Amino acid sequence: MTGTADLIGTTLGAYELHALLGSGGMARVYRATDTRLRREVAVKVLTAQAARTPGLPERFQQEARLIASLRHPNIVQVYDFGEHAGYTYMVQELLAGPTLAQQLATQAATGRRFERAQVLEIVRQLAAALDAAHAAGIIHRDVKPANAIWNGRGDLVLTDFGIAKGAQPGAEFTQAGMVVGTPDYLSPEQARGLPLTSASDIYSLGVVLYELLAGRAPFHADTPMAAVLGHIQDAPPPLRPSRPDLPPGVEQVILQAMAKDPAARFRNASALARALEAAWPATAARTLHSQPTQAWAPLKAACMRAAIRMLCCAPLKIQVQRMVRVMIMSVLKSAWKFVATILRSGHILSLTL
Repeated sequence: MTGTADLIGTTLGAYELHALLGSGGMARVYRATDTRLRREVAVKVLTAQAARTPGLPERFQQEARLIASLRHPNIVQVYDFGEHAGYTYMVQELLAGPTLAQQLATQAATGRRFERAQVLEIVRQLAAALDAAHAAGIIHRDVKPANAIWNGRGDLVLTDFGIAKGAQPGAEFTQAGMVVGTPDYLSPEQARGLPLTSASDIYSLGVVLYELLAGRAPFHADTPMAAVLGHIQDAPPPLRPSRPDLPPGVEQVILQAMAKDPAARFRNASALARALEAAWPATAARTLHSQPTQAWAPLKAACMRAAIRMLCCAPLKIQVQRMVRVMIMSVLKSAWKFVATILRSGHILSLTL
């Protein structure tokens, strides 16, 4: 048995491995070809070190079973699971990418931000995936941008259920009090090693939403422990100072999703997505008070020039003169009627001409 990094060009079962797509502490993922069905797939192979670690092979098999039990367009599909020549592997659908984490990095590098419609769609699709998993009694426990990958149809797909927890007895392979997950996205109860519910994933989705809007995770720090303590002790840094363009309600959605008390969060992920859409309505154009003053100066000057040209136009001058004469005649007629009324009533009127 050689290292998993040396598997390019080899075959595991019916799968020819062509290129390394990514790696982590538990497994490496390869682009491969299913020689039976002649289709491109992703093969996730447990590393040799992980295979020797008590509990990890069982967790790897659990991941395959959990995902295989789910059928949803926003959850990665598992095609096969097996062992060959001492390697344990899982076969999944091949996702075109990029990951959401890669998109965030590109946005940061170019100084751009996600548009409203993009943020709403990302949150909606991740929420749909989480609700489907939660309905099946599965808690993901590692919701983060790196585990969300776009497929060729434009769907965002939630992947890497390697530390997911099933509701069925005996499905947990971590020790009591052991913290699992990624520090930047841990829920407070997850950071404490407490029992988890689906509310933990909703907290992590709130963290992802914050990062989509701010360009950074709320408690990102130099050390993992500092990030963990932030989730446990601190409120998220205010968002509006850096994003004054956002309605105040958007920040309230994030604060509810990231409430320290799990019971205070949204009842499900889709409720979060709906609240976000309601708090951030689409606008056909920016409102007047949001426009910088100098943006209106060219328009104002152009209007003034047009008005002057119209006033200098000979036909318009004639019309204005006629209108003034009509107004003067109307005033004189009204004055004469007033004088005549007084004279008929016997009053003395002194007129000075």
